[in-house]
Amino acid sequence: MMTTVRAAMAALFVLGLPATALTADPPEPPEPSEPSGLVGLYERVQPAVVRVHTREGVGTGFLIGPTQIATAWHVADVRHDLRIETLDGQLIAVEVTRRDRKRDLAVLSLPAPLVVGGEAVAPLSLAAQTPPVGTTVAVLGHPLAPPEDVKKGPTKGLLTWSLTEGIVSQIGETSVQTSAAVQPGNSGGPILDLQGNVIGVVTLGIGSLGAATRVELLRELLDGEASLPKGPTVEPQGRFGLGVSRLPGRDARSGTFLTLTTGLEVVLDRKLMVGLVFEADLLARKKVDGQDDGRRGSRLLLAAQIGPRLELPFHPKSHLPFAIQPYFTAGIASERTGTHEQTLRFKDPGCDPFAQDCAYDATSGTTWDTRRWMPAVGGGVRADFGPYWFDVQATTNPADTKQDTRVMLGFGIRF
Repeated sequence: MMTTVRAAMAALFVLGLPATALTADPPEPPEPSEPSGLVGLYERVQPAVVRVHTREGVGTGFLIGPTQIATAWHVADVRHDLRIETLDGQLIAVEVTRRDRKRDLAVLSLPAPLVVGGEAVAPLSLAAQTPPVGTTVAVLGHPLAPPEDVKKGPTKGLLTWSLTEGIVSQIGETSVQTSAAVQPGNSGGPILDLQGNVIGVVTLGIGSLGAATRVELLRELLDGEASLPKGPTVEPQGRFGLGVSRLPGRDARSGTFLTLTTGLEVVLDRKLMVGLVFEADLLARKKVDGQDDGRRGSRLLLAAQIGPRLELPFHPKSHLPFAIQPYFTAGIASERTGTHEQTLRFKDPGCDPFAQDCAYDATSGTTWDTRRWMPAVGGGVRADFGPYWFDVQATTNPADTKQDTRVMLGFGIRF
């Protein structure tokens, strides 16, 4: 009886409902919201971050105006052959328009507003001031400075446009310290708060910590008068290496030397090399019938070098760091030769060594001739390949070209 009553009440309830209530479509799902937090931050700022290519390596930069890119001065200080690479792979030539060497800041100029993927890129905004210690921040850049996207191995697809998170660890007069991971290649990139405002420009990594020039100093650079380097670029470098020297006018035993060479030089505008070199030729000990022939000798050369530097055209993604430097050299050389002798003295002058064992004292010494000084002029060709160099050099004494003409083959490292 109760079941019949309940069924009747249910039927009446259904019959009393409007027809639309029985046929209504299910509600549509809500539209997805914009990504927030670090995900949203990365998507917003990624197009404004670029890779900065130079002949010396790779760094990071970021858009701060329609045609302005901020970076670190030590990334762009070469001033020649600067290129930026955008997120979609464009390579664009840029020029330095402002710099602050002391605070490690530079501003690069684009020839036109930056467009990525067919859309104009919005510059990153600069924070009004450095946020307090403990603020969550992120660093976006290219750690370990890969010149192009890694296409194989365990780091395939990594190391470019890479995001790390940390906090503001400490604030100094000119720099801000962060716990976000910073590596070579991040230099010049932005440190950002979670709203996407730039609070600093990465300058260096210190162990597991990073440091950046404060945003207030970047604002000062932009608001002040343009400060550009004057004169040619000056790139100092050193060399050290080994070689073999030969004096063709002498016999092989007295005219072949092991050479130690070191030098300092500066390259002006990557076109002219001026340097000073010191070379020491050491006469290797020679043996005749298994015995030391007793000859000793050394030659020293102190000379200036000057010549053009010819580099291969710069291709950011396939750059071969190769240069040829023909040069003229002139300086002063010196030579010293001597004879090494060993003398045996019997303690008993009357002892016959052929008839018995005789006690003796052995002494040895080298008798040196007077050091000879002479002018040295000549030239050579040096090839630089990355950190290594190879050199062919010929010098002579104009007063005695037969005896003092010298040919040296050398190789070593640059630093």
